[in-house]
Amino acid sequence: MKTLTRPWLAVAILSVGLATALQAQVNTATVSGTVEDATGAVVLGAKVELHSPDTGYDRIATSADQGFYIFDYVPVGNYTVTCTSQGFGSVQRQVVLVAAQELKLDLANAKVDLEH
Repeated sequence: MKTLTRPWLAVAILSVGLATALQAQVNTATVSGTVEDATGAVVLGAKVELHSPDTGYDRIATSADQGFYIFDYVPVGNYTVTCTSQGFGSVQRQVVLVAAQELKLDLANAKVDLEH
């Protein structure tokens, strides 16, 4: 019976080690935030686009309740985030995403200074 226990123990140890190694190799990030107008009111239904000029990777989200949007599991790299909505104008930001990053990127009306 001891000879059966040892192979199963080895398999169990290898499985745990492999699972841990795979978790450590996260190569994606999350981008989320709120879309607001110049008065600070949330904007529902705004189109938020995420584009990587390096890879051509594109995603589109729409701001929902409380003006919230989210992009999960985004590959690391350079991105342009563009937000547009009727009566809102357009806002564009450049971001660099690194592994396991959770970037909070609030987007305000183009009339608001986003560089301060």
